[in-house]
Amino acid sequence: LQFLEDQAGEFHFSDIKPRVGTSAVLASRTCRSLCAHLLRAGMPEMTPASRIKIVRHLEEAVIPRRDLQNVKGVVFDLDDTLICQKRWILAKAENVIAHYVDEGLSEALAAARHLVDEGKAHCLYDCLCDQLSLVSRNAEMIAANRTFVPESSFQYTEVAAVLVILSGGYDLGMLTDNPAASQRQKLEVFPHSDYFKQIVLTDEVGVSKPASKGFDTIAQLLGMDAKDLVMVGDNYHRDIAGAIKAGFGHAFFIQRPDRMFNTRPEYMDSDRVTPISGLRELLWHL
Repeated sequence: LQFLEDQAGEFHFSDIKPRVGTSAVLASRTCRSLCAHLLRAGMPEMTPASRIKIVRHLEEAVIPRRDLQNVKGVVFDLDDTLICQKRWILAKAENVIAHYVDEGLSEALAAARHLVDEGKAHCLYDCLCDQLSLVSRNAEMIAANRTFVPESSFQYTEVAAVLVILSGGYDLGMLTDNPAASQRQKLEVFPHSDYFKQIVLTDEVGVSKPASKGFDTIAQLLGMDAKDLVMVGDNYHRDIAGAIKAGFGHAFFIQRPDRMFNTRPEYMDSDRVTPISGLRELLWHL
């Protein structure tokens, strides 16, 4: 809890710091939980460490100055930008495998994760059924996968805070590929859809990114010129290059460690494209 003292010596409540500092980390290693103490939860039994090493990392961040003063709207991709596509795919797969695999459940789950990591999500059940000798049930499993909706969209932790802040100064839109039925399932459990003034599914437009039609459509629905918009996406060729070709003023290329696609940084047009590692970095520029 933080208080401020004025010149008259009176104290005023300022804020609650929602973080655990390095002192709390050190204290926990010496058998004292500051959080438990403050919450009056008692002191948990812990074995004190005989030797303690605390390592703090300092980083330098070079933030290029971009001419983004005229930006009026921000358009987001969905998969691997706002939500984790791999976790969504595997949540569906885990449900399907649990219903159709009688023996070797853990091995089947491991095989599914392996296939997704190898970039075979688009043919996951073809490959999985072949490995597990379940070819006769392939069509059933694909149908079950399409209808099952996980309880979570697996949105990244910073999404809510960033959308709250950006929506205070910009109109937000979403432009997303993949089959419309699949994307609507994700949006059904995505808890932050209300922050978006317009959502465009390219499957319903009739052409996927990087074709300009989807970008033109979201700009028209937001009532803005493309040059007044910036794009945020994880697929360089579809999201970023597509937005720049469509006339967007700028694009932010998010490179998450668990993303489905990867692009070498030297391919980027550095004047109109800014790489970021997380959505909070948008706040450095916008």
